[in-house]
Amino acid sequence: ITGLEFGSIVLFRKLPVKDEKMAVGEGLAPPVKDETQDQGETRPKLRIGRRRTIVDQEFWTGLEAYIQEKYVAEGLALHETQVIDTDLFGRVDLGEMEPGFSETVIALAKKKYDRLSDFCNKACLSKQVVSKMNTDPGYLPQKQNAFACVIALELPMEEAEELLKRGSYAFSRSCLQDVIVSYFIEQGVYNIDAINVTLFEHGEKTLGSV
Repeated sequence: ITGLEFGSIVLFRKLPVKDEKMAVGEGLAPPVKDETQDQGETRPKLRIGRRRTIVDQEFWTGLEAYIQEKYVAEGLALHETQVIDTDLFGRVDLGEMEPGFSETVIALAKKKYDRLSDFCNKACLSKQVVSKMNTDPGYLPQKQNAFACVIALELPMEEAEELLKRGSYAFSRSCLQDVIVSYFIEQGVYNIDAINVTLFEHGEKTLGSV
């Protein structure tokens, strides 16, 4: 086995038998056996920090079922456009003018985190990107960075959609990245490293700019 490192996560993979002793000798734990799979196959295990598993087999089975249900090569928005009544923008006083995406993100980040640098780390965003969002209220980051902001702010789905609309973004059934990110949000899993490993495995762009 060998480990694919991604942030604080190590994703374990099966290697040819001749390499297993060497890999185990280097301190890498073996992958977890999935009893639901054919004999001889293994299911990758995600570990975070001190080898704590954040999600179980049911989570991954649910992800694949969710993709099968939601993802289409060409389709409509994942969630129908509608007026959403939430208190997202009631949490901060931004004056009478309707705030844009960056202005709202920075205001919420300052409420949630002691320092913007903590928000940078949580969202895997460079200081340059966050600085531009902080100094230019009209600045619109790329979509993967906008998603990273949603994850760092740990917004529920309705508030995530509302915030994304401020940047003219929306979840789409025709984008696998969108489907995967929306699944994590709906499950309440806001670990960006776990999300990025999953996106990487599915051949999609990862979130953040660092």
